[in-house]
Amino acid sequence: MDRALINEFRKKVNDQDIILQMYRNSNGKNLWSIICSAMDWIEVVVDSIDTNNLSCKNDNESSIKVMTFITCIDVLWEAVQQLHRVFFHTNKVPFATDNSSFKNKLFSSSDNNYFKTIRACFAAHPINLNDNFSGDGKSERRYASWSGGGFGKGDFSIILYSNQPDKDSLFLDIHFDELLTFAKIRYNHLNTIMKEIDTKVEQYFASWRNRKIIRDGNPTKQIEILIKEAKQRLNNDYYNYELEELRMIFTTVITNSKNQELVERYRTALLGEIEKLFTYLQQMIISELQSIDDSYPPDCQYAFSKLSDVVYGNGYPVLIDIGKFKTHLEEIADLSDYHTYEELYVIIKAGFFAINTNVQEV
Repeated sequence: MDRALINEFRKKVNDQDIILQMYRNSNGKNLWSIICSAMDWIEVVVDSIDTNNLSCKNDNESSIKVMTFITCIDVLWEAVQQLHRVFFHTNKVPFATDNSSFKNKLFSSSDNNYFKTIRACFAAHPINLNDNFSGDGKSERRYASWSGGGFGKGDFSIILYSNQPDKDSLFLDIHFDELLTFAKIRYNHLNTIMKEIDTKVEQYFASWRNRKIIRDGNPTKQIEILIKEAKQRLNNDYYNYELEELRMIFTTVITNSKNQELVERYRTALLGEIEKLFTYLQQMIISELQSIDDSYPPDCQYAFSKLSDVVYGNGYPVLIDIGKFKTHLEEIADLSDYHTYEELYVIIKAGFFAINTNVQEV
């Protein structure tokens, strides 16, 4: 079995967190949990669905390996069914009438149902079988013997003992290549599910594109509208962070007049970023903004990270080295006059924007 397929499937599901946004609360149900469970277990079993691990010997170790092989196929198949149910929004089981895998059946049945019989007899509950092998609707029950190779017509076999004194035992044979074919057909159904995912994502995007975002000429109010829209539409970490930072930049009170003028120029430049976010959210586009340069020089990286920890997390103010910032900004900003660390953060960002803009103009 090719592990590349489940890797590709997981990559598609995790792409930009769209599936997470769509399915973590779908009509009151967290279908994302089902998706994650199914993908996890496919990854667990896919490497073990390998006929090279099996032996036709009639011994206990070979029996255990066959049991594991069949159980892994069962887990794979159940996971694929769950993914099919979620993304196709149906309770119908795929391949319901398929008969392409098992050519040597003991009785007539679809491949799905016949695999259930194999699973029961060789792995799941061989001493408590519910299958009616006689086909005549009577109350006969069968019980499986040990499983092994060499005493039937297949690669591996069991004897089905009857609870009726006048009934002969039956042989149930399995062929490893048929089981592998059964598994591959169902594993490859992930390709079909991925196409359906593309369809569902495009439908989701189209539905949100048709819902117009409210326009507001006040930047602060527009940011609040976009914060709500971003969480409803995409809930993308990057957009959420950018909008939260914009809210802080536009709502933080700047107490020093020198700093106020610096910050206002910065805010004016950021109006374009608000407009880009509006457009991207309206059109359901996920892309980096790359609109203005407010980056800090390398020697300020540690100091800025500690300031960010205080502003956005649980950092320690004592670790903030304001002197690092003063080296670069003392001519254009007053870093000794601030009331909150949010105010200091905004002033510093505005200061580096001013420096980077001047450098670019020169």
